[in-house]
Amino acid sequence: MRISRLLVGLLFWLTSMTAFASIHSSPVLTDAEKLLDTSPIQSLEISNRFLAQRRLTTGANRSHVNNDTDRSIRTPLHTVYAYLISARAYAHLEQPIESKAALQKAYQVVEEYDLKHTYVQVVLTEASLIWHLDRDEQGALAKLDNVQTAMNGLPENSLNGPDIRFRSALLRANILAETSDTETASVAYENARSQLSNDPQDRRDKVEFQLSFGRFLLAQAQHESALTELLSAFWIASENEYTALIANANMELARLYFQQGVLEQALEHANQAAAFFEHFSLSRRLSASQRLLAALYEQQSRYNFALVHYFNALEVEQSLGRTQPLADVHLAIARTYFELKHFPLSDRYIQDALRLVGSLPNSPLTTQAMLLQGRIHLALEQPKQAEKEIKTALERAEEENDCLYHDPRLSGTIKRIRGSGAVSNGISNAARI
Repeated sequence: MRISRLLVGLLFWLTSMTAFASIHSSPVLTDAEKLLDTSPIQSLEISNRFLAQRRLTTGANRSHVNNDTDRSIRTPLHTVYAYLISARAYAHLEQPIESKAALQKAYQVVEEYDLKHTYVQVVLTEASLIWHLDRDEQGALAKLDNVQTAMNGLPENSLNGPDIRFRSALLRANILAETSDTETASVAYENARSQLSNDPQDRRDKVEFQLSFGRFLLAQAQHESALTELLSAFWIASENEYTALIANANMELARLYFQQGVLEQALEHANQAAAFFEHFSLSRRLSASQRLLAALYEQQSRYNFALVHYFNALEVEQSLGRTQPLADVHLAIARTYFELKHFPLSDRYIQDALRLVGSLPNSPLTTQAMLLQGRIHLALEQPKQAEKEIKTALERAEEENDCLYHDPRLSGTIKRIRGSGAVSNGISNAARI
């Protein structure tokens, strides 16, 4: 079982972009922003209540004022920050339409009151939303270019300028890590590193950088370098009680130890992450951690333990209603039941998975499901049906070359089937698959 790079990237973004707290002085908005990590619903309620219950000041001399002494009003500056927090909270909750609507309201206030410094922050937030909600690489990079252009037109000592430069550089590196070659992404990460402040109070930025860079190194199978970055991030986050970042570090360390085969260490970190996500009812991240725990137990051939965590993930995904993750969990349960030789239950969950992905064209899950069906029929001594399913699955796998070579479980299963001669020799080698 893999945790997709897309999902992990989103998880990191959900606990980053914390620049606003340092530039607005409203305690209410500061609290709302802090809650984004652990309770986006509550964060959204606070920011929306701030907008609804306070009257926007219209005096020209108050446009750029940044204080919160009068609790009955909100300045244009605070209004922009409130809309940006709402936009990010909606993104946490996977409500893209509402997120973009809040962002547009922020733009309207910036334009009306000519808030040049704040404009840069809005554009940077939009770049993040474009990337993480729409997966639009070119659109996001174009917005980051706009951030750079706007920053060049502001004084060097502009309020929060260094933080914006760092976050812009880190977002660019994270995008390039998923869309460009390794060398280009590495250069981008080094540029982001060079933007880090030496101020001890900015240690959170260092943690976020190390988590992102460590994740990139892990994807390149540079395990020792990745471990250095991730362990440093973990300990700095622990020392400073950055609880959400500790959970992210635990997830990445669990994945790293999983890849290295250090399964007990991986289980320890995955359990710590899962406990945090469960405590704060962070459903999407709880599902990811439960699937990781299940995969670890599956790797240890502790299939009953794996089932417990897969069913935990299934319950979460059923409440979320996300089709692809729900189908993935059904197939994982089917695979686990197969290992326990509960073939009817395995087939039942295969069928459930296939029904779910019926609306998702070219899903690699279909190939995996057909391979598993073939293995079931081999085990049941039904060679003709098994041969048909395995041949079809192999043909699909060849057509979906990217999926074949990027999914270790799928490629491993196919290699074992080919090596066993199962397709050509009927069931004679079924036990070896």
